[in-house]
Amino acid sequence: MSKIFKDQEEEFRAICKEIVTAKMSIQDWRDTESCDEFQSRHFCGGFDACEDAFCFSIRLPEQGEKWSPAASYWFQISLEQAASFAAGGPWDFNLRVPD
Repeated sequence: MSKIFKDQEEEFRAICKEIVTAKMSIQDWRDTESCDEFQSRHFCGGFDACEDAFCFSIRLPEQGEKWSPAASYWFQISLEQAASFAAGGPWDFNLRVPD
């Protein structure tokens, strides 16, 4: 699963803009990691120093279905990916079912 809907894409772009606006280095993010620093209607996540990445969950509807708690996926992005997406880059993050 890698496709998200346009409104969720813009919602996540706003989160990435928050990450960029913080003007923190990767070491700063490591030092102040928080797994749920960024929360919105469909996303929850933050920086994980063990993964050295921002880790997020997203809740998506199954195609043609209403929103369901079971439709939850996880993905990770680097600081560079967050900056690229915030600047208008394409959604290029791999969603996966939680383990």
